Amino acid sequence: MTENKSDNLQTGVRLEFGRQWLPAEAAGRLTTDSVVELDVPADADVDVYADGRLRARGRPVVIDGKLGVLIRDVFGLEDAPAATAVEGL
Repeated sequence: MTENKSDNLQTGVRLEFGRQWLPAEAAGRLTTDSVVELDVPADADVDVYADGRLRARGRPVVIDGKLGVLIRDVFGLEDAPAATAVEGL
């Protein structure tokens, strides 16, 4: 079997479970054990971004005590739903 050069490439992946905007004052008061409520229901899909582009959606799962995502939909560059870019996230 020949090795594909892209097999050795790595890319950053971001999983987005939801978002919440906090006033600067509230963000400054965050401490250990603070809870930030997200803007989505607990059973909502997780968005999976690679290289800043929405590439997949899936369901959160627990695997051997670790959090993961079961991919349910994969998008090519041409068919990915429009995503809102947020700087710094």
